[in-house]
Amino acid sequence: MGHTRSYRPSLRRFASAPCATISVSMPPQGAVPPPPPVFGTKRRRWSRGLVAIEVKRSSTYREADLATLRLFQGDYPMARCFLFYGGSRAYEIDGIRVLPLATALPELEALL
Repeated sequence: MGHTRSYRPSLRRFASAPCATISVSMPPQGAVPPPPPVFGTKRRRWSRGLVAIEVKRSSTYREADLATLRLFQGDYPMARCFLFYGGSRAYEIDGIRVLPLATALPELEALL
């Protein structure tokens, strides 16, 4: 019966090997930056502004459900905020539109 020995690879050979090489090319000082890319006609379609949507499946909404949208609206006052919920009535509270899922989803393209 021979002796068993646990295998532990030596880390010495890995310590001297480079992990990665990164090269960065910088434009010369005073160079004019390239123009931003042009996205064609689709850019107009998505330039309708910033929109935040939160979805709740419950048939009622609570004031706590509006808390994250209020925080978002505080950081981005230009944003349009929506809360979709499982109820049947539409509301507007502090600039946040609260809409039923049944009507909001079919009209989603018009809302955005």
